[in-house]
Amino acid sequence: LWSVYNSALMMNCYQQFRTYSGVAETLQKLQELDFALVAITNLDEELAVRALSFLYLKKYFTLIVGNQRGQPNKPLPEAFYRIERGLYGLTPHEVNPRWSVMIGNSQRDMSFATADFLAAGYPQGSRMAWIYGTWGIPSKDPECIKRAYAVADSISELPAILMKLASEM
Repeated sequence: LWSVYNSALMMNCYQQFRTYSGVAETLQKLQELDFALVAITNLDEELAVRALSFLYLKKYFTLIVGNQRGQPNKPLPEAFYRIERGLYGLTPHEVNPRWSVMIGNSQRDMSFATADFLAAGYPQGSRMAWIYGTWGIPSKDPECIKRAYAVADSISELPAILMKLASEM
C-alpha cells in the first residue's frame, strides 16, 4: 500500500507545490554567499527531489534528504548524520551540528534543531541554531518563537540573519 500511495503522490502531487515570492532569489543569494544548502523533509525523498525539480529549485541544494524507509528522519538527531555523511562523507564521530542552522516553520523542525545531540552520540556542545520562518504561516507558534535565534517573517530576510549568525560563531 505504501508504494502505491507514494507512486500516486509522486506522479501527481508535486505539481500542486508552489513557491513563495522571493524563494529563488534568496536561495541564489545564499548560494553566492557560499552557504551549503540542504533540504531536509519528511516527504518521500524521491517526491522531494521531483518537487524541487518541478519548481526549478533543485539546483540550489547541495543535498536533498527525504524520508527513506529504515532511515532516521527529523526530528530525530540521528537524521543529521545522514546530512553530514551525504555532504562530506563524515562518520558520526566527526559530525558536529554546531555549525549548522535549521530554518523551518513547524514544531517538528524546532524539535530537530533543538534535539539532544549529546544523548545521540554527538560531541559535547553540539547544537544547531534554529530560525523560525513564518512566511505563509497563518498563526505563529509561541514556543517556536521563544526558542528561535531569529524569526524571519519573509524569506528575503534570511541572508542578513545568516550573515549575522555566522559572524557570531
